[in-house]
Amino acid sequence: SPEKRRKLLEHVCQMKPMVKMDPTLVFTWFSLIATEDIPEYSKEMGIAPNSVVQEIMCRLKESKEKMGNANFKLLEQDIQAFGKSIHYIKEMLIQQSGRKNIPELLENDIKWSIKIHTIICDLTNRSGLNEVPALSFQLVMEVSEKIKMLLKEQSQGEPSPKENPAHVNVKSVIDSAQECLRTWRTETLPTDLLSTAKFTDKKELEMWNCHFTMECGITDWITEWRGMTKIDLQKRIEKETPFNQIVIYWNEKEALAKLNP
Repeated sequence: SPEKRRKLLEHVCQMKPMVKMDPTLVFTWFSLIATEDIPEYSKEMGIAPNSVVQEIMCRLKESKEKMGNANFKLLEQDIQAFGKSIHYIKEMLIQQSGRKNIPELLENDIKWSIKIHTIICDLTNRSGLNEVPALSFQLVMEVSEKIKMLLKEQSQGEPSPKENPAHVNVKSVIDSAQECLRTWRTETLPTDLLSTAKFTDKKELEMWNCHFTMECGITDWITEWRGMTKIDLQKRIEKETPFNQIVIYWNEKEALAKLNP
């Protein structure tokens, strides 16, 4: 229960002074902490970002393995908890500075960010939790943007960074993440856009709005992503009859107007 979960977190944090005698206790206790409490526990204990990522990766893999037998409601709770932790990782990346080793970033951060995104898309298929895959996609964008900026810094006076193999590697990761999210969209959305002149999935427009309004410091990438998203939405609407297309516009004109950042 939430109450027991909070009590455990509070109890473990109260034992923090013991860590001075045995630093390994931090990671022993880590396994006892609920996924949604990872951000709070990590802040309290000063756990390094890489260790947080490793713990999240282990839990994601466990959830994926149990997915076939999992209670849907419990799985949904797990996904929401992962969303909270992914947001925390993203915020840590933004705050982190001083890491300028591009091979290390490519080898570690890029790999785990795309793995997290791929597993999240698998777990959330038909769950209705549209915001979590969007969040994991933004995590990939954040890592990739960071590496792109470092490449730009390090290529002053050299040939275009686009010719750098590292740049090509980063762009291929972005392409893979985009394709993963587009596939998730196709598999998750109901076959029919409308049901009795109303959206079959009431949250569908929220999802499209979320995907359209994602931000990224690399203009080319976000322009490409929004262009693909607009094409996917247009294709979906064009499957409807002309009358239904009018109904969509008439009933949802305010929401649709937001889908043009």
